[in-house]
Amino acid sequence: MKLIFGDLGKTLTMLVLVAFVSACATGSKTSDGTAEHSDPEEIARVMAAELAGQEGRTLESATLYVEAAELSQDPQVAARATEVAIYARDKGLSERAVNRWLQLRPDDLEAWKLAAGLAIDRGDAVSALEAIDVLFERRPDDDQVWRLTAQMLAGGARPDVAIDVINGLNNRWPLADDETRLRLSYLAARENDLDLALAVINSGGVASTMHNDSLEWRAQLHMSRGDLQAAADDFRLLLDNDAGENPELRLSYAAVLYQLGQTDAAREQLQQLPDTAPVLYSRGLYALEADDQAVAEQALADLLGGEDEDPDQRHFYSGQLAEMLEKLDIAQEQYRQVRSGNQYIPARLRLAVLADRAGDLDQALAILRQLQNGNEEDAVRAFVLEAEVLNRNQRLEDGLAVYNRGLRFLPNQIDLLYARALQYERLDQIDKTERDLRKIIQQQPDNANAINALGYTLADRTDRYQEALELIERALELSPNNAAIVDSMGWIKFRLGDLEAAEQWLRKALELQYDSEVAAHLGEVLWVSGDRPGARKVWDDALSRDPQAEAVMDTVRRLVGDE
Repeated sequence: MKLIFGDLGKTLTMLVLVAFVSACATGSKTSDGTAEHSDPEEIARVMAAELAGQEGRTLESATLYVEAAELSQDPQVAARATEVAIYARDKGLSERAVNRWLQLRPDDLEAWKLAAGLAIDRGDAVSALEAIDVLFERRPDDDQVWRLTAQMLAGGARPDVAIDVINGLNNRWPLADDETRLRLSYLAARENDLDLALAVINSGGVASTMHNDSLEWRAQLHMSRGDLQAAADDFRLLLDNDAGENPELRLSYAAVLYQLGQTDAAREQLQQLPDTAPVLYSRGLYALEADDQAVAEQALADLLGGEDEDPDQRHFYSGQLAEMLEKLDIAQEQYRQVRSGNQYIPARLRLAVLADRAGDLDQALAILRQLQNGNEEDAVRAFVLEAEVLNRNQRLEDGLAVYNRGLRFLPNQIDLLYARALQYERLDQIDKTERDLRKIIQQQPDNANAINALGYTLADRTDRYQEALELIERALELSPNNAAIVDSMGWIKFRLGDLEAAEQWLRKALELQYDSEVAAHLGEVLWVSGDRPGARKVWDDALSRDPQAEAVMDTVRRLVGDE
């Protein structure tokens, strides 16, 4: 957007100004046909605003225009002031302008659209919903209003604001169409509010009337929430609806059946599919989960002997299955044969891991350093994995040097900053952990993971408990159903001596997502509370799931010792 027709020169600018000011002087027409007269102060500000815009002084132009709008009775001046203020990226001026526009013309839907967007941008869910309500009341059957709302929320709204607005919409209005329901449900899921995401997608009616995309998304939501039977039911409906026999759906259905323990039914689903690389890999994977070594080895043999239009995919799946079967020479050979495509980088990363496992650390590092010359995403993955490989070899200082090198190559890259912060914590350099996490928060004030990491670090490694509590509370506001943040809240409550609250928060964290470190925390709270049988039960369950759960073993050694 240009403020005025700058490319045509100042002569045309002045002609446009004369015409605009003449209209103001003679008065525009109100809805009843009477003139709305402008005073000289308004005219002077409009002229000065347009000239400032022509000369590139956008903030000055916006300021003058808003002042003119507040003097004027003409909604067109307020509309122009809003346009210029938004162009100048001044939130305060934009809000003043749109508020004046709504004072002068409270039925202007364009003004309400902008008011809603500005409210979302400033984090005011209540005002945003009020503005959106007006749009829906006046255009109840206009799907564009829904799409516009979804676009505004997806355009960088604060997570807590997006959730509040979506929740309000779901409670007040029948959601318009499948596309909008999906978009709003995706947004809710992205912010870890799976209950709201499911409620939004269910607002479309019963499953038999749902579009296949909505039904498939609902199945994924059920899986994420741990409701495998509901997911299986949805996949079954999808397969009944899909006359073209979508292989991906049947693979997903088979996976859910396996997780439900319905092994025979899952294998029956796979038998209905052609022997493509993904199907053979799934057969082998599920056979391993069922401790059926023979079937898994046959699946690998079929993979190695087969042909596909995508040989890189087949080689990658062969490498994955061979690695699971501990046939590491075959795995390495298959990974080496992945030449391109989406599997190339993952294959190279696995080659590095296997080289390290084989005792060839130099080869592992050489592979990873080669990948660090690629695009940013691949380079970051390679830097992080190189540091992890060095950490496994007890070379923590060298791992730190990798992150330092990566950040010289990619300054202020968020993932590398975050990983380096955790590395400093391993090295007991808590001041530097705090420094990196605060740098992330400065760049991304709503980064719930970084805020939580800082809060947890202060709770676990310092006595700055009140500051830690405030940070964790802030993270929880941004992402209320994030299991890691809920765990942090349990841990800070423990540090503050509120054992009852600590237990409640930690049990909630385990319900959201099982994690052995959370189990270690819960066991410690129970142990300190005097419930030692309960603590042992929590720890034993964690170790039955993962016998190498270090957090649990460390906690047991520290608290129980030789008892």
